[in-house]
Amino acid sequence: MQGMTIAAVCLGPVASDARAADIAAPLGWSAAAGCPDRDAAASLLTAQLRGPLPEATGVQVDLAATGSGYVATIAITGTESFAARTLVAGDCDALARAAILVVAVAIDPVAVVGPSDPVDPLGAVEFDERAPRIPNPPLAGDRGAMRSGSADRDVSPDPPSRTRRRRARWGHAVRVAGGIGAQVVPSVMGAVQLGHAAIASLWRIESTATWLPPVARRYADGAGVRTQAFTLGVRACPSPRLGRVTVPVCVGVVGGPVRGRGTGVPRLTDGTSAWLAAEVGVAAIIAVHRRVGLVLGVDGFAALVRPAFHLGSRPDVLATPSVGGRGLLGIEVRLR
Repeated sequence: MQGMTIAAVCLGPVASDARAADIAAPLGWSAAAGCPDRDAAASLLTAQLRGPLPEATGVQVDLAATGSGYVATIAITGTESFAARTLVAGDCDALARAAILVVAVAIDPVAVVGPSDPVDPLGAVEFDERAPRIPNPPLAGDRGAMRSGSADRDVSPDPPSRTRRRRARWGHAVRVAGGIGAQVVPSVMGAVQLGHAAIASLWRIESTATWLPPVARRYADGAGVRTQAFTLGVRACPSPRLGRVTVPVCVGVVGGPVRGRGTGVPRLTDGTSAWLAAEVGVAAIIAVHRRVGLVLGVDGFAALVRPAFHLGSRPDVLATPSVGGRGLLGIEVRLR
């Protein structure tokens, strides 16, 4: 499809309908309901060429209605340099004028714009406004579509600057996952996670909330410490796509409170400490539906703040490892 921005003139007297139909006989014209008819098109073509079509030249213009506007297909025989063209617009009147202008310029551009012609964008010929018209639906995407409006405006696509000003549209998804690993405590344990992702093109910004169930460590005499943790995380993820599979590669931070309680002692003691770690992760999100994906992920942690727990003057019975990791399996639902 080729879009054209053309400022042209229509000068000279317009031939009568009978005369225009005669000298524009090689003009083939097929138009949808509500579009200009062949007589109006022949009059405009005659005015622009200031005479008849060359005998060896044949023209065929087809105007058809589509679900998003109108499309014109233009073919010219007898002109070696002309390749078939297609124009699209939301207004059939403007599209017909542009199609005739393309034909006239392809056949004899000197006749269309002479050295003494003032610039008058197609204002000299009026189409029959009494014919019924199909409502003009907006064109999907506006790419390559010709703008229609008052007679003193060029037919041209939207300027690139308008497209550049359009903001990226963010989508959102929620996730529920479960898994196992060694994260806050130095033993393998379960984890339950809720997550949210803000998605734009090939990037994701993820936030997570993870609950780690209680785990206990004991001294030789039976006393010990029981801990549980709750963490919050945020990470940025470049997310390339491979067919139905999205592969987020994430870097971020995660942390939260770790609560400990003494067990096996006459007087219960409680304590809370903070845990903080740098996080890296990679996942595969496999689309099983337009809005639903199966999530398989692996995360690794490097502790920045490491809590430890002990009872009284006894040595630490539980201390956070310097590194850890976990695997997760879950479902992600795309909201929009």
